[in-house]
Amino acid sequence: MKYIFLDIDGVLNNYTSGTILDDQNVQVFKELCDALGDVHIIISSSWRFFDDALMDLKDCFESYGIPLWEGITSKDRKLQREEQVLLYMSEHNIAEEEMVILDDIYFFKKLKHRFVNTSMKDGLIAKDMERVLELFEVC
Repeated sequence: MKYIFLDIDGVLNNYTSGTILDDQNVQVFKELCDALGDVHIIISSSWRFFDDALMDLKDCFESYGIPLWEGITSKDRKLQREEQVLLYMSEHNIAEEEMVILDDIYFFKKLKHRFVNTSMKDGLIAKDMERVLELFEVC
């Protein structure tokens, strides 16, 4: 199994796009999902707190043919992002080698070896996709 814990801001958009979701970043994510095959997407972004944002994301994923996410991390604001990811992994029996985190902010210590740090300036780009494929040992 392959799981992607997905942040949105700085991954599927960037500073320069001027849009809520950037077409180029979303296209790279689609290519990544296609390359991985059976991938399970978990939303770890703060977007999980906003139903309207999730509806926009759903529409975007459907228009690109990206699989819809199957879960979101905890909405407990007392937990740090890494704690939210670890809790989700524990509750769903996800092993570290089965998951990757895509995020533009470095929140991770225990999971840093499974973290792909995108840039808010660029969003998700080809080199980030290559790193995810390396972590999942997909060539």
